[in-house]
Amino acid sequence: MTANDPTLWQQWQQRRDPEAFANIVSRHSGMVYATCTQILGNAADAEDTAQDCFLELLNGRMTVRASLAPWLYTMAVRRVLNRSKSERSRRQRYRQYVAPSTSRHRLPSLIWWISSTSRLQTSPRNSARRSSVISSTDSPTKRLPMAPAPRNRRPDIGQTKASSASAPF
Repeated sequence: MTANDPTLWQQWQQRRDPEAFANIVSRHSGMVYATCTQILGNAADAEDTAQDCFLELLNGRMTVRASLAPWLYTMAVRRVLNRSKSERSRRQRYRQYVAPSTSRHRLPSLIWWISSTSRLQTSPRNSARRSSVISSTDSPTKRLPMAPAPRNRRPDIGQTKASSASAPF
């Protein structure tokens, strides 16, 4: 005979019984995953969202009177809607900040630049253009901050102090 949800939930909360929680997950995971898949339409995102629901249940401190199914269904719908909302706002930020700098009219010029730089390396008469391309790419690179040098470097294991002092690095 299988225990009902309130009994399993009580076993999990009081004794942290892994079999009780596994029983809850096996009983309700199909419903939670199907709900997430139906709303999201993406199996990978649905799996992540369903897992988030069970992690929330794992850490939850609620009382269960009849069944966990309504709570899990509500949690799944809320998580999916929050995920959709954050994905929508991420796409909007992407369109606002990243998309204008990588618009379609710049793509042919970028392809031309890449092909012209490969020709610049082989053509001796384009040395002026080659130096301008190199200087235009070097100046932003020089403004980048330098990475800090490692402070406390350990000597190699198995070497003595004398042999590590004579090592080139």
